[in-house]
Amino acid sequence: MRYIDLSIQSLIFLAGIGLLIAYRGEPMNAILIIPLLLVPWQMLSSLVALITRTGHWRKKRIYLILSCLYLMIFYVSGNSKIALFENSHLVSALPMTLAVFYYSLTWKWVTSGRRNKGSFLPNVSF
Repeated sequence: MRYIDLSIQSLIFLAGIGLLIAYRGEPMNAILIIPLLLVPWQMLSSLVALITRTGHWRKKRIYLILSCLYLMIFYVSGNSKIALFENSHLVSALPMTLAVFYYSLTWKWVTSGRRNKGSFLPNVSF
């Protein structure tokens, strides 16, 4: 599961970088597309991680809470006269920060199993 999760996130990031290169004149569109594609996958993945209690599930719970909080604030400010998201940095920077945070959690989860524990021949009891 962790390799599939990392692979799909990496492909979405690479597609977003490709879009960023393709939109030379207007990079803001590509910057907004990356979280639009990546965040639903990451939220689903963090929900599955919470249910199955996989590695780093506590940090993934923090990600899920922050993402839901951001979406609720975004929804409330869009439906009311409050102009919280008039600034485009709040619209693009916060989701990208959350996406990079979750991506780094996934990298740590994948690479944590590859560390040498320091014992000689760990499968043999010496």
